[in-house]
Amino acid sequence: MASTPKYEPFSTYYLHPLQGDNYEQWSKIECNNLHARNKLGFLDGTISISNVDSADYAQRGIVNSMLVV
Repeated sequence: MASTPKYEPFSTYYLHPLQGDNYEQWSKIECNNLHARNKLGFLDGTISISNVDSADYAQRGIVNSMLVV
């Protein structure tokens, strides 16, 4: 039997909705979450794109696909 979803806005898995007037708060929360998971560099450009021949090229593609919405 499936469990009922819980509303847990303080969970790291909760996606805080962007509702126009809360952009500042939403942006800070999302940047903090990405920073905590070492993913912010993929969005702000501090992690460079790997060469196609690089051993970590495939892994970067996996991470990138999780960040692109």
